[in-house]
Amino acid sequence: MNISSISIICIDDSFGKSLANQIRQNFNGVVDQDFCWGHTVSVEEMTDTLNIVKASATSSVLVLAMSPKEGFVDLLSEALVASGVQGEFTLFVPDSICSTIDSHRGFDGAFCRLQKLGSRAVEYNEAWQGYDKSANLAVYTDANGPHQLFNYSDPVVYNAYSALMADAVQLAMEVMRQALRDDPLIQLRRDKGSILLEYVRNTTVQGISGSVKLAPKTGDRTLGEMDLFNIHPGGKMVTIGGRSGRAQRLRP
Repeated sequence: MNISSISIICIDDSFGKSLANQIRQNFNGVVDQDFCWGHTVSVEEMTDTLNIVKASATSSVLVLAMSPKEGFVDLLSEALVASGVQGEFTLFVPDSICSTIDSHRGFDGAFCRLQKLGSRAVEYNEAWQGYDKSANLAVYTDANGPHQLFNYSDPVVYNAYSALMADAVQLAMEVMRQALRDDPLIQLRRDKGSILLEYVRNTTVQGISGSVKLAPKTGDRTLGEMDLFNIHPGGKMVTIGGRSGRAQRLRP
């Protein structure tokens, strides 16, 4: 697929802005229309923006850089249908939305890519779906609601990311184990942040999803092969190239 220009719409949070910035920096072409919605954006505001893109964009490719916050996918799907964008644009959505859309009509025809998961990671994710998280939720809930690091209602936390999240925790634990082994008083060091960073850069663990090592310069993990999916009516995801069949459907 030869794409010379795209339009981008992001959500104004760390995930959305970071993803949009990465796309702008790495896309070898022109970014035509470029918008970013606030956290409280309404269906009407979404529809208005999509209509602007529809009327003004010279490209027929629209990239949505955002994560599926609770209830957000429903609103976005409604706006995509109301604006008619899905019938005139090729949509690309991030994997975090792709793995939670189910049968939302607004995403029919969209493309996304997902990490190829080995059998061990798939088994782990499926087991985690059935785990009773209510006890954990009670521990990490206070007068302000669930702690943001342990938000058990977040659909992103308990889908295809479960194994990857566990691997990130395993890497962090191994970093701390090595650092404390080498210097039991490291927590008293003023430069402990830079010391720990070096451990992170030089530590590799074998996680559920495979080898876990971060790139020294960017901190990104090389995730290996990805599958490109096309979303068909009813939420069915069909691979484009690579392995055939249905995608692993992991619901929160």
